[in-house]
Amino acid sequence: ACHKALDLYELRRSYVPQPTTKNYFFLHADYNLVKISFDQVEYIEGLKDYIKVHLINQQKPVLSRISLKAIELQLPPDQFFRVHKSYLVNLDHVSQMRRARIKLINTEIPLSDGYRDVINRMIGKV
Repeated sequence: ACHKALDLYELRRSYVPQPTTKNYFFLHADYNLVKISFDQVEYIEGLKDYIKVHLINQQKPVLSRISLKAIELQLPPDQFFRVHKSYLVNLDHVSQMRRARIKLINTEIPLSDGYRDVINRMIGKV
């Protein structure tokens, strides 16, 4: 019995979960769970306890009751960057950056000076 317990303990201690390589996330929106692909997200706008997920192929954004900080933890950090206290952008859809603006496919959003180090990390100047 002691050897079985020791084997089980060593097995559990040696187990390392493999990271998943999923390319989507789920959001609660309109009483449904909506599956959203990372590639389809242009940017995410924070509105207090809500977020608007702006997709490249839809006119109407997806509105969900979750904070911007909580959704930021679910997104891949090498693809999504916080560039303002109210905005996360998908680096794949950034076309231009100016001093105070980031131009995306369909819109421009503000760029905050407080996130300058994030911008440097986006362009690889770290």
